[in-house]
Amino acid sequence: KIRECLIQVRGIGEWTIHMFLMFSLGRQDVLPVGDLIIRKKFKAIFQPSVKDKKQLPQPDQILEISKPWKPYRSVASLLLWHAPS
Repeated sequence: KIRECLIQVRGIGEWTIHMFLMFSLGRQDVLPVGDLIIRKKFKAIFQPSVKDKKQLPQPDQILEISKPWKPYRSVASLLLWHAPS
């Protein structure tokens, strides 16, 4: 419901909505699958054999991999953001 309201505001997209849900509303199960750092860390951890540096995991792949982390994917996001490269 929140997403449907916010997405109508010009300049607010999925990434902004995810950040709002995590940091303003304290939602515990948000994984910003479009975030570049999240995608790069997923590649490094879960797809290290893929040599093409430009080929990042797709959002649906990230969601599938992260299913066991439910309902704490916001915590996983924070850990991924702060994990060493």
